[in-house]
Amino acid sequence: MILKEFDLDLPYHPNIDTINQLMKQCELKYSEAIKYDYEQNWKEKRRLFSNEVRCIASFYERVFGKLKTSIRCWKVLVECVEEITNSKPRLVGGVYEVEVQLNIDKYFSLTDYEKKKCILDMLFEGINKIIAVENWDKTLFQSAHDYIVRSNYINEWIWKRPLTSPTRAYKAEVICKHEVSGFIAYIVIRDRKSQEIKREMIFQTIPNEWVYHTYLGNLYWNSETEVVLKNKSGDENWSVSCS
Repeated sequence: MILKEFDLDLPYHPNIDTINQLMKQCELKYSEAIKYDYEQNWKEKRRLFSNEVRCIASFYERVFGKLKTSIRCWKVLVECVEEITNSKPRLVGGVYEVEVQLNIDKYFSLTDYEKKKCILDMLFEGINKIIAVENWDKTLFQSAHDYIVRSNYINEWIWKRPLTSPTRAYKAEVICKHEVSGFIAYIVIRDRKSQEIKREMIFQTIPNEWVYHTYLGNLYWNSETEVVLKNKSGDENWSVSCS
């Protein structure tokens, strides 16, 4: 099986004192108190964390490539917890789950740049725990890690290939920048000498592939001087003119 996906999660672990207090104050059953606590105190933290980590996790996936393993493993999932309860990594349905320690309140107080470093450190810590168990060659994992560090944690790339205008006077490309707090896309137009003559932000959205991939449908020249990006559903588009 091919290992090609990496992610981090913030799993919910009920605090017994909090649950008991909720049961007493709100007259809730144990299961109701857990549900209430998750919905009120954890769900939004988890959603925000899951979106923020993708800027580095997806970057790692892109530069890592693929690794053929002798076990049925296609994904590494690093569970970020306040207290480690499972010291050994575990393979569940093709997903290697591993715990690393994180103070979530401290994480949310970091700057975006500090968050990027923290995310990569946690991801690599989890990966190293699995490597120690499976005795995988560390070279490919280390190479992806080092590439991100050399890139100063900036996850930026060109979507597909540059598109030449009908008269071949211009080329247009969509540049994607995946940050902690959002995903930004630009259309850049260049002349025959590859000099940039126009750069325009066309959209900004949630930093999660499931969301921003829907925006990246089809890039085409609508005229000799106007280029258009249409979303996948075809009901929204953004245009940029050379002038």
